[in-house]
Amino acid sequence: MKIPIEIILLACLFTCEMASAGSDEGDASAGASWHARYKLGAGDLLNLGMYGHPELSGGQIAVQPDGNVTFLQANVQAEGLSIDELRTKIESALEQFYKHPRVIVSPAELHSKKYFVIAPSGSGAYTMDRPLTILDALARSRREGNENTNGGTGNFADLSRATLIRRGKRVPVNIEALLLKGDLRQNIELEPNDYIYIASGGGDEVYVLGEVLLPGIQSAASPLSVIGAITARGGFSKAAYRQRVLVVRGSLSNPRTFVINTNATLKGRSPDFVLEPRDIVFVGARPWHFAEDLTDMAVSAYLTGSVSAWTGSRVSPLIQ
Repeated sequence: MKIPIEIILLACLFTCEMASAGSDEGDASAGASWHARYKLGAGDLLNLGMYGHPELSGGQIAVQPDGNVTFLQANVQAEGLSIDELRTKIESALEQFYKHPRVIVSPAELHSKKYFVIAPSGSGAYTMDRPLTILDALARSRREGNENTNGGTGNFADLSRATLIRRGKRVPVNIEALLLKGDLRQNIELEPNDYIYIASGGGDEVYVLGEVLLPGIQSAASPLSVIGAITARGGFSKAAYRQRVLVVRGSLSNPRTFVINTNATLKGRSPDFVLEPRDIVFVGARPWHFAEDLTDMAVSAYLTGSVSAWTGSRVSPLIQ
């Protein structure tokens, strides 16, 4: 479904108000636990001092890009440690210079954890300085988005393909139901390095992925068939399994699938399959029998390609 981005934002704001009003429908049990024991990382700012020695206060000290923190004579690795673990480590390093040192460590600003939003309304990498839900993240991306589009097809979003990606895999959450139906059970908490992906609803294009020479997006402004799309992307690779090419259509959470025998098509034994805009054509590398076996691979390739293309050009300097 193609939805004007303005309608989505209104729905988001309305649903945010419902959530902040104290609804108990949010699935808190599905939330992340990263903040329960925060692990320090490069870019975090800390207040450091020595108990009983105000003259030795270090003020705000940053965790350096190499993960180290320097305080007085101590230079220790802080990356991956909790505040308590870092305090203990610094005290241990200072024991040869001070008698029973008691170090004060408190967070000043937390910058090392990030999440990413890829959406027509605004895409970017955002600091995760507190627990955030999907609605929090989308509202923030609209306020602070550094790639807001002005007019054109970018003002439409295809919510049927909206998804949350965590550690390279889809999280089973229905963002369309969250934004359009106010289903707060879908408003789960984010984890560091999560991607919220909302596809653009504009443009007549299909995605040709898997064992083709030039995987990527192909224009479908005029009628385009499976064979035509694969040919336009350089043709099959040597590893391609041509007897069963998968076409995925519609919502990513409940897609329709079609299996095409391109060998039979090329030999004139069956008609070519006509594609629709936003179809995913996936060519596997080995024999398979059930579409379900390959659908997840096809969707993962589509999401990975979309995220990688955006990340490579815009976010890679921000990711370690």
